[in-house]
Amino acid sequence: MTSWPQISKVGKFNTRRELYRAIKSHESRIDSNPSDGALRVAYASLLYIAGDFDDSEREAREALKFKEVESDASSIIAKILYLKGQYSKAIDFLERVISANPSDQQLYWELAQCHLRMNNYAKAARIFEEHKFSNPLVPLVQKVAEKPAFQILGEKNTTVVPILQVDPLPVIEIGVNGKEVFAFIDTGGPGFSTNIEFARKEGYQILSSQTGDYALKKNAPVEYLQVDSISIGEFVLQNVPGCALEGIRPQFGKYTCEDCVGTGILNQFLSTIDYPNQRLILTKRNIPEARKEHFRLLGEMCGKVPIFMVSDHYLIAQGSLNEREELTFFVDSGLAALGQPDPNGPVVQAAFMMPYNAMIEFGIIEPSKEMTFPFFYKIESLGLGSLIQHDLYGFLHSREGERFNFDGIMIDGLVSHAFLKNYAWTLDFDDYQFIFTK
Repeated sequence: MTSWPQISKVGKFNTRRELYRAIKSHESRIDSNPSDGALRVAYASLLYIAGDFDDSEREAREALKFKEVESDASSIIAKILYLKGQYSKAIDFLERVISANPSDQQLYWELAQCHLRMNNYAKAARIFEEHKFSNPLVPLVQKVAEKPAFQILGEKNTTVVPILQVDPLPVIEIGVNGKEVFAFIDTGGPGFSTNIEFARKEGYQILSSQTGDYALKKNAPVEYLQVDSISIGEFVLQNVPGCALEGIRPQFGKYTCEDCVGTGILNQFLSTIDYPNQRLILTKRNIPEARKEHFRLLGEMCGKVPIFMVSDHYLIAQGSLNEREELTFFVDSGLAALGQPDPNGPVVQAAFMMPYNAMIEFGIIEPSKEMTFPFFYKIESLGLGSLIQHDLYGFLHSREGERFNFDGIMIDGLVSHAFLKNYAWTLDFDDYQFIFTK
């Protein structure tokens, strides 16, 4: 199976320096050969890797003029439209690619993912059945497809849910199948998740399982399940897919959290995690007056940045680190790390996590530096869009591990709770943007 977009022709890059050198080379070659469609596709792929999605889409649309690369160009456009949450448009371009490559099963998988993001589980289930996919996700999709997924019940347009405590992660109370439980909010989670022990105790039907990597665990069990209802404030979500993970049962203060509320739940609403005022504000989407009322509950806007979503929950955005701008960050409201950089000092929370090779490239540490792990370091400045914070802590788990890579996109680091908790942070999945207010 091939994956889209078609980036295999442009090579693998370990540093932004290497990537930008390739981009400059392709810019020069296109100036000399503007009618070379393959060159434009390669250039669009490089821009995609760099996280420059608008320019990548523009170049890919230019490449559509050349018949011999129309399918590759359509692949890139489809993927970028997916990242921007424009799933219907992504499907249109993806179907062009399928017509040129009808035997490529991966394309049908991606088509089904578009339908899942639109909560059209019945359509996705039909695609899985028609093309005989055996992935562990398939039984979950088939089960949820029996009824409308994520159906929202509640007379009001907005609900305000108290956040019981903010640190080290925000905790709220929710109901799952009628039982009240504590849950933590973490956009690094896909949607609804619980721990395997609790799922078995409550008799949740396990539909399938596989192994996966999460919370620094490698090849750990992941079990897929469906719950009939989740109540959050005055809203009830019916027919919700979820998963159960091993050992994810944190004790935050006096609260034992059996569940996690992640991106797949929050993106059903216009969602604001208002850390300073300890409240979660949820508003039904696509209701203009309700949207206005939602923002009337918030303070003055201090920042706004476009977001892109990889897979079903990985939120990425452009940011800056010290003097470096136009970097691509994974924005994950979970806990990067707690630690004690100074043995005689206080426990601190890291706002940022960056892999070792990126730290070397950006001059944060010298290659010869002796280090003990976990390694905490001070960051001069960290930003999302125009929103900048100073004197935060970064974190490195070990020397091992390459730079993050999501669907071919070079990720420079992870921005987490310690940065986000200073704001009322709105996840706007209608206009695909983060909005920060104070």
